[in-house]
Amino acid sequence: MTKEHKSRSRWWFPLAAVILSTLPFVILEGVFALFGVGDQGTTIDPLAGFDGARPLFEESAGGKYVT
Repeated sequence: MTKEHKSRSRWWFPLAAVILSTLPFVILEGVFALFGVGDQGTTIDPLAGFDGARPLFEESAGGKYVT
């Protein structure tokens, strides 16, 4: 094995490992996007976010704010 061949295989193997390990997730994301799985436009959670649907804290009878 030559020195040039050894140095070429050193950077290729970790790069291939990263690409091959992320490839299933990229494919899965593409399939989910294609079929509309997890589309945020169809599922609205009124308890999430800061849109003012419900106050985060409410004042109790004793003057304390509770969740």
